[in-house]
Amino acid sequence: LVWNCRGLNSSLAPTIPKLRAMLSFTSYDFVYLMETKCNVELTAPYCRPFGFVNYDGIDAIGSSGGLYFGWKKDIRITILYKCCNFIICQVQECKDRFWYLCLVYGEPYTSCREYVWGNLGDWLDKFDRPALLIGDFNQVAFSWDKM
Repeated sequence: LVWNCRGLNSSLAPTIPKLRAMLSFTSYDFVYLMETKCNVELTAPYCRPFGFVNYDGIDAIGSSGGLYFGWKKDIRITILYKCCNFIICQVQECKDRFWYLCLVYGEPYTSCREYVWGNLGDWLDKFDRPALLIGDFNQVAFSWDKM
């Protein structure tokens, strides 16, 4: 599950029941939440009952940002790098087979995007295996593409 939840910072947040419903409806191997607007330790209890016992992320700064990445115990993931805009992981499928997972939360401020995409590009240049990039890239071609 990959979702820009736009806030889990209050027990009254409408996103919390929605998250629980999504996690109970389908069996996911991992969950990536963007814009949690709280720290990772406050987000983890919402996902732990659904088997996401392993987790990492980036705490929100004030009431903005925040990334949470949780995965189930039988999934072998190594976090290689994390910042407020993305988390880079290595996913081990078997002894000699792995691939990269890039969990992206694109920079909402256009003035900062060049730095973020440059940093992500530097990581992608290092990869010698397949990579999957998923998330909210905060990039639209036209203003009417925004929801």
